[in-house]
Amino acid sequence: MVATLSLRLQRAVVSARSVRMTFARGLALLSLFLASGIGAQASRASRAPPPDEASLHAAYVINFIRYSKWPTTGAAAQPYVIAVLGPPESAVALRRLCERAGPVEGRAIVVHALTLNSVAPAPAEAIATLRQELGEVNVVYLAESHRGWNRAAIAAVAGRPVLTVGVGSDFVEAGGMFGLMRNGSQVTFSANEPVIRRNPVDVSARVLMLARPPQPVSP
Repeated sequence: MVATLSLRLQRAVVSARSVRMTFARGLALLSLFLASGIGAQASRASRAPPPDEASLHAAYVINFIRYSKWPTTGAAAQPYVIAVLGPPESAVALRRLCERAGPVEGRAIVVHALTLNSVAPAPAEAIATLRQELGEVNVVYLAESHRGWNRAAIAAVAGRPVLTVGVGSDFVEAGGMFGLMRNGSQVTFSANEPVIRRNPVDVSARVLMLARPPQPVSP
């Protein structure tokens, strides 16, 4: 019996490692994909610069889509729509990665850049503005420059099948789903599991297993 339990534990550990490797490999490949480009010559790819932070954030957003399932609404062929609140380079990085990575399970990915001031208006006005601007979206991504919109964006899509991705632990603490964080030379993420589990979008356990604990917010 002890031997059987030990074998089960070993299999569970191997399974967990495989899950982590799958998601991590996907992120690494997407990041490299964006940096060097498909079809590039080997010598040219070897000289490609490493992805910048906007590109790494884009890779995470794409992976969140890959490892999530939206409720069936009879419009399975329609594209995934990502709304971006941030500087032009954030939307550009996402578009480039979407073009090179191709469809996800047969669905294209469309990036919709919102041209909103980085300084958000009063909460009620900000929420009303976003509800009007967002339309039908699958993901809302807020860059560092637009953190002032965090709470309004979270409130604007509350209860809808929409993933919310922002920057920093404060985004998760405010009720967002995923917070991207700088960790030395790497970008990691934290996840708000209670909010994610209540949302109609089914996020894979593979993603949640890789989430890091939220980092304390600096005063």
